[in-house]
Amino acid sequence: MHRTQDMIAATLAISGFTAAVVAGMAASNAPLGVVARALFAMILCWIVGQFLGKTANVAIDEHIRMFTSSRPVPAMIDADDDVIDVDPELSVDNS
Repeated sequence: MHRTQDMIAATLAISGFTAAVVAGMAASNAPLGVVARALFAMILCWIVGQFLGKTANVAIDEHIRMFTSSRPVPAMIDADDDVIDVDPELSVDNS
């Protein structure tokens, strides 16, 4: 389940980086300062994304556990119990 957590963190990190670059360029800041602030924003957003992803994983796992415990799967029926033996002499001939 760490894949979901990492995907959320990466998405949030790249979004923070992009927002910081666009805001820095729109404010006509120096390119080096824009990139430095964008990298800082990316790292901060990645940390926040890891926390949010872990929280989401715990909530999903808890929901699945509650769902499966409240709706148990019925026991499988043995296929041999449902077979009806038919005497070939008693069968109906449709010819």
